[in-house]
Amino acid sequence: VLGARDADQFMRAYGVSERGNFDGPGTGAAGANILNRKTDDTRVPGAAEEKLRVAREGRVRPFRDDKVLTDWNGLMIASLARAGAAFDQPSLVDAASTAADFVLGRMRGPGGRLLHRWRDGEAGIPAFADDYAFLAWGLLELYAAGFDTRRLEAAIELADDFVARFWDDAAGGFYQV
Repeated sequence: VLGARDADQFMRAYGVSERGNFDGPGTGAAGANILNRKTDDTRVPGAAEEKLRVAREGRVRPFRDDKVLTDWNGLMIASLARAGAAFDQPSLVDAASTAADFVLGRMRGPGGRLLHRWRDGEAGIPAFADDYAFLAWGLLELYAAGFDTRRLEAAIELADDFVARFWDDAAGGFYQV
């Protein structure tokens, strides 16, 4: 697509080599090339990038993973709430609160049971232990950021449900599923 001269410039600008520039043991991708711009000069790869973009448009697009996960949202809620409080950025706390409202309002099943994922307007898959743990942690951080007792009450409810669903009396610990 690029021709020898443009390909050479592009490869230098993005650190592409024959032996690869990625060392990801256990990933199956060791020795692959991951495009990582090595220069700030946008003129070097600019024309080549456009040629590659046009060529790529002719390929079938890869699947887009657009599901919403309870556990990952719990982590994000905790991070946004803590950062918002630490840096006095109410917009971050508001974003955490919006995410919490979404998960608590749309990612529950019959009887209020927490669900693991939401996609295309539908929540499903019973939540795992980490869904409960991470969301409860996010709600606690959200409570600490603004002292909204609804967040503390929701965290306590989730913690109680977590213990009821995942505690193993016989083994003396929690299990994941």
